[in-house]
Amino acid sequence: MNHYSSVCRARWSREYTSTRPSKRINAINNIGRMEAATCEYRMDKKNVQFLVDCGAEVNVMPVNIYRAATGDNMLTKVNPTHAADLRSSRGSVCATHGTAQLRFHNAPRKPNIVFYIAEQASDVVVEPILGLNTSLELGLITLSSEVQLKSTRRSVCVISNTKVAPRRKWTVVEDVTAEFQDVFDHTTVGDLGVTHHIKLKPKVHPVVHAQRRVQEPIREKVRAHLDELVEQEVIAPVNEATD
Repeated sequence: MNHYSSVCRARWSREYTSTRPSKRINAINNIGRMEAATCEYRMDKKNVQFLVDCGAEVNVMPVNIYRAATGDNMLTKVNPTHAADLRSSRGSVCATHGTAQLRFHNAPRKPNIVFYIAEQASDVVVEPILGLNTSLELGLITLSSEVQLKSTRRSVCVISNTKVAPRRKWTVVEDVTAEFQDVFDHTTVGDLGVTHHIKLKPKVHPVVHAQRRVQEPIREKVRAHLDELVEQEVIAPVNEATD
């Protein structure tokens, strides 16, 4: 153990990148129980209360609750090959022992549900979490046509099958400029509606930068565009030194 760090004479970099996959969990250490949608299911040894997390990709169960609810103290039923890192919306990372299939005895159809068995960390409070797919499967949430909120024993919340208006498809540039005429009106370029005063420090000396070269293939296009901006009085040509 630690042979390289204690014996090796070379200055090796000791930063290692984890190859474990990462799963997104939104509810870890993010919301309080009073503000969360929860449900309770009966397992082999005890009832467990879960957070319904529509933003979670997977189901999560802390290892201490897993042992108490199943009696599997040695984690013999946990598959370590599926271990992954759980990442919350705030960037906290929590390691897992692997996955285990658990059954809710009072759930409809009593499906076997895959959970990631998470290790408790000092900086992350891990809660039992039901992710989006399992919440839909158990009927805890539904997708319908309008947003509603219900608080019942079985149906914690209803999120609608929200119909999102499709983005308008513009066929030509003129369609965009016509709809957002105030944005593309060249007569108002640089007009913020207020007057600003820029203060310059008197002891700071100006620096002359070399002119930027324009590539030959686009030189005529740049010249034509500059002439157009001059015509619109957006810019003006300067041929002599100024303050």
